[in-house]
Amino acid sequence: MSAMLLPRDPVWRWFLGTLISVPACLAVWWFYLRDPLLSALAWAVGAAAPLLWPETVLDLKMQGGQAWLISLVPTLTDPPRLFTPLPLPLNRAVAVFPLFWGFTLATPGRGLARRLLLGTVILLPVAFLMAVLTTQFHFSLFRTHVPALTLMPPSHFGMVLPDSPTAFYLWGVGRQLSVLVLPIVAPLLVWLGLHGDFIRNLLFARLTRRSVDAATRPAVTPPVLVAVDAMGQETVGQDASPDDSLEGSSSDDAVKEDSPSDSARQEDSQGEGSETESARQEDSEAGTAGRGISRSENVRSEIPGTGHAGEEYPPTGQSSREVPAP
Repeated sequence: MSAMLLPRDPVWRWFLGTLISVPACLAVWWFYLRDPLLSALAWAVGAAAPLLWPETVLDLKMQGGQAWLISLVPTLTDPPRLFTPLPLPLNRAVAVFPLFWGFTLATPGRGLARRLLLGTVILLPVAFLMAVLTTQFHFSLFRTHVPALTLMPPSHFGMVLPDSPTAFYLWGVGRQLSVLVLPIVAPLLVWLGLHGDFIRNLLFARLTRRSVDAATRPAVTPPVLVAVDAMGQETVGQDASPDDSLEGSSSDDAVKEDSPSDSARQEDSQGEGSETESARQEDSEAGTAGRGISRSENVRSEIPGTGHAGEEYPPTGQSSREVPAP
């Protein structure tokens, strides 16, 4: 996908729009909407304080962009003070609104104002819960007077019993949720709940389309080959797979490599056969010659006047006729 086609993709458009809208909404919130939202949240917590912490909280006010909790717990000072101001960081409790606004503005669809208003109303109790958890942890930190979660207790002690270790740990977990988890998770979950169609139809469209294409893709049938042998009969078969072709080629190469050795063996066998035949012919000729010599010797022995060694008998100059006795 080229760079020119990226903005046409709805997923990329939402992603690029989020990169622009979220910082813009955070900037508008910080400079223009943070103080009004903090004042409204502080007023809501102060109104619910007599029900949540009876005889402990006097008031909750805003001063210099900071929320201050006025506690009725006296301090161990000389002279003792009847009121104890405790600072409350509530900025993250109201930061959920610009995050949700940024996600929503980057999401295409109808009814933008309705979606913004509905999401803001849903996040109001979440912000109130975050403020209550933060306030309760600061109360526990003031009563227990033990450093925890990178926070230091006030320099003076309060005339009140400390919390148990288990209760102090649980209030610390609530503070971590209100500071680290809910500011990010809450606006994201609300945005997902209000834009389910966009999530299903666009963000997950590629995955579902790929699965459907894979399921409906027709099976590829290999071509059928028809071979005619020497007798004129047709043989139907399929193309061999690449592995079979590779094995066939390797076997052909092996046969080609073995063929010189076979020819050498045939030549050796032919040479041995010719040598054997020549040896037989020589033996037969030698036997024939021996028989001729023996026959000639027999003939010589039968002819008078010849000996076994071919010498004449009787000696030369003498007659072979017998001389009668006197």
